[in-house]
Amino acid sequence: MNSKMNTPQLFNEICLITDLDDTLLNSSHEISRENLEAIQEFIKLGGEFGIATGRGAQSVKRLSIPSTLPAILYNGSTIMDISSGHIHWNRPLEAKDIFLVEELLRYFPGIGIEVFTYDGIYLITENEETNRHTTLEHIIPIPLKNNKYQTIPGAWQKILIAWDVEHLKEVEAFLAPLSGTKYSIKFHRSYDFLVEIIHPGCGKEVALRQLSRLIEIPMKQIIAVGDNQNDLSFIQCAGIGVAAGNALPAVKEVADYVAVDHDQHIMTELLYLLKTSRL
Repeated sequence: MNSKMNTPQLFNEICLITDLDDTLLNSSHEISRENLEAIQEFIKLGGEFGIATGRGAQSVKRLSIPSTLPAILYNGSTIMDISSGHIHWNRPLEAKDIFLVEELLRYFPGIGIEVFTYDGIYLITENEETNRHTTLEHIIPIPLKNNKYQTIPGAWQKILIAWDVEHLKEVEAFLAPLSGTKYSIKFHRSYDFLVEIIHPGCGKEVALRQLSRLIEIPMKQIIAVGDNQNDLSFIQCAGIGVAAGNALPAVKEVADYVAVDHDQHIMTELLYLLKTSRL
């Protein structure tokens, strides 16, 4: 039986979509019991709930977060039903863009590179920061011998560069003149030690508009929640944009509301605000 049946539908015209790391997930990169219970109550009261994340399908599935909507994955290159694996929309990198990896390896010894596909995460080169990332997301990457990235099967959803902050500044300076010219890419920071490279025709904000059309819910009825650089346009294009209390200053500046930080159960606060018509 549908859990929404025979329940007052307070939120039947509200759609809430949130980032995961450093927003819905706490500093241990887990979902708190309080957030989980708030999501379940929001859904029970008629709300539509979903996520928009840089994580891949395997990592999101492991978290077992309740949802009524397809998930926005790989920083907005895919909209997918996590339970069935059905893909509603997809913008992978173009075939020519895989050769960017060769240039990065040539110019930046010590760089850490991961490639995200539907099959999993392929580890091209390892460093301290790739280990930090895979530990953070509880990922078991697929290693490649002798950097043979050309053998990776399937489309590439994104390339992730992991390195220390100062080296990443050099990588970003290297990527800037190549983006949209030699390669059909755009890039952004998702953490201070991670740069993510995706197709220029995607992103969380692009995927959110696609999802709005797919589920036939106007953008003005969508609440988007985030914290980092890759969430800026995402929360700006929604009807209501919410920044976590620990968000970057630039994200807080464009948000309609600044909530508690990721260790203080942000969904509990948002549920209260919606119930009392303060959001």
